[in-house]
Amino acid sequence: MERKVRQEGFEMGDKVVLLVIDGCGAGQMPDVPEVRSSDIGANTLGNLSKAVGGLHLPNLERMGLGNITVIQGVKPVGDKATASYGKNTLLHSGADTYAGHQEIMGTNPLNPDLILFKDSSKQVEQALKKDGYDVKKLVKGSPVLLVNDLVTVGDTVEGDPGLLYSVLGPLDVIAYEEVYKIGQTVRKAVTISRILAYGTKGITVQDILRNHVSQPTGQNGISATSLGLFNEHYIVRHLGYGVNPERQVPTILVKAGKRVSLIGKTADLVECEGAYMNPTADTKTVLNLIKSRISESDFVAGTVQESDLSGHDKDIPRYADTLRRVDKGIGEILELLGPDDVLFITADHGNDPTMMNTRRHTREYTPLLVTGDKLKSVNLGIRRTLADMGATVADIFQVESPEAGTSFWKEVT
Repeated sequence: MERKVRQEGFEMGDKVVLLVIDGCGAGQMPDVPEVRSSDIGANTLGNLSKAVGGLHLPNLERMGLGNITVIQGVKPVGDKATASYGKNTLLHSGADTYAGHQEIMGTNPLNPDLILFKDSSKQVEQALKKDGYDVKKLVKGSPVLLVNDLVTVGDTVEGDPGLLYSVLGPLDVIAYEEVYKIGQTVRKAVTISRILAYGTKGITVQDILRNHVSQPTGQNGISATSLGLFNEHYIVRHLGYGVNPERQVPTILVKAGKRVSLIGKTADLVECEGAYMNPTADTKTVLNLIKSRISESDFVAGTVQESDLSGHDKDIPRYADTLRRVDKGIGEILELLGPDDVLFITADHGNDPTMMNTRRHTREYTPLLVTGDKLKSVNLGIRRTLADMGATVADIFQVESPEAGTSFWKEVT
């Protein structure tokens, strides 16, 4: 596609755009039979394309998506690809959105433990008391804790058992910064995957109490959905196990004086003090924000989440339509990029909507496409980790390397 001349006043220079298509896998990983047998046969792009009788993704086809895995309707273009192409291995265990995004940004995620809150509540309580908090049980017979008579700590009942804890506060009467500080204490006390420090306005401690639930899975916590947590005042930050934002490429770039924008799920999952952040989930809004932020940023990273939501819902037509809209958006992004700019396209894991035996993410390779006017179009093979992208972005800007990953910048230049 011929690119348009930039508008007057649109500063030229190296700009990098990284687009994550959430849950867009490119075939099961070799370790699936041993570690995740429910994912045998998973291939999000391949199986989805068969289910809808073929996908029409002209921009992704020209870039070389069909060279990565067999996709009905998206033909392989071989060495005529306009992008370098390959596949990424998930270094993190399982197939997780949070861990996948951290890995993309240059982290080597540690393998967390699965621990229900009832089995760690005593050590969490001790840690909170050591840090000077008043701690009691929210209700008799439940392990859920009430901190300073305002903030609850327990399982995230909407998540997988033992994977997530929630630190929840009513933000009309407590500052979010204090909720987050409590979350940091909980984070230091346990080795589970994530602590969600969140809250909103318009709720009271009594509302929280009324929405306490105990589930057959052994989870005890607050039902965020019935509480009405997700209103316009909702704030959340994810505290991951073994994740240090200081060693990730967005923070490294900000500290080097670069302008960073995080859009969609990326903004929800990746910590970066000083970045522009907008955690919207609407696909059209995500793509429009990415386009609008190119002129204001050196590095723009955005995630289209609707693909992943469609995978969870087993909504095959919606997933296919999301990919078509993303393909159109990619064409529009390419038109805005100048001769020194770079576009990465990838995913964080798979979520094959045709796998009716599971509603979980699927453990798959993810596609890797990298394009720019001055770049070669080569086969990048199978990368050892998603973190190679973060390392390559750092290499482009000639800043400190992130914690993990091997740059492939020299291979494409």
